[in-house]
Amino acid sequence: MNRKKKICIVIIIVLTFVILGNLLLFFTKKDIKVAKNQENQLQDENIATENSINNVIDENTITQNEISENTAITETQDTVANSNVNDTKKVTVESTPKVAQNSKSQVAVVPKKETVTETQVAEKQETQENKQEEPKEENSSQVSQTNVEKYVRNDSMISRIKQVIQNNETQDMKTFGYNIVVDSSIKNQTNQFTFTESRVINAIRLKFGTIRIYAEDYYYNGQLIMTECYIL
Repeated sequence: MNRKKKICIVIIIVLTFVILGNLLLFFTKKDIKVAKNQENQLQDENIATENSINNVIDENTITQNEISENTAITETQDTVANSNVNDTKKVTVESTPKVAQNSKSQVAVVPKKETVTETQVAEKQETQENKQEEPKEENSSQVSQTNVEKYVRNDSMISRIKQVIQNNETQDMKTFGYNIVVDSSIKNQTNQFTFTESRVINAIRLKFGTIRIYAEDYYYNGQLIMTECYIL
């Protein structure tokens, strides 16, 4: 029995060593694969960065070449322009004496009477243009005077509206009190009406507290069209 136990123990020990050895080999192989993958990734990243750097260098060289070409073109254009300017200067210098001679000959040939007639014609044309422009200004002033609207405050109508309100106080006005205020801003808040006592009474039927009123005359081209009344 002791031998069998010893043999079993030995076998177990051997198996454990074998299993441990296999596990160590497996993990070491796995670590080696991971390390290789990392190295490959680093190599790929280095290659990508090198390619990007090369692309940037190529772009810089291209832009430098374009700049040099543009400067060369501008220099050639400047030289051409300068040469053209020099040519024009030479031509003008050479042609001036001929023109001077021709002008002298023309002055000698043309009589004095023609210069006088030319000035007279110019003066006549200016006077005709001024005469044609004068009626236009008159027409514009006439147009500006027409289609004129004007609003003027009518104090007498305002006092009449006050009297009608005071003579026809409602029950709410008597119990709660009221105050009549002249306010031109109510033109934008309520509609206008033509004055009659009945319309004023209808307008204050439910009023009390502050009662705002206003009245004005509407003129068109200097003529009185109507008197507009407001109650709010």
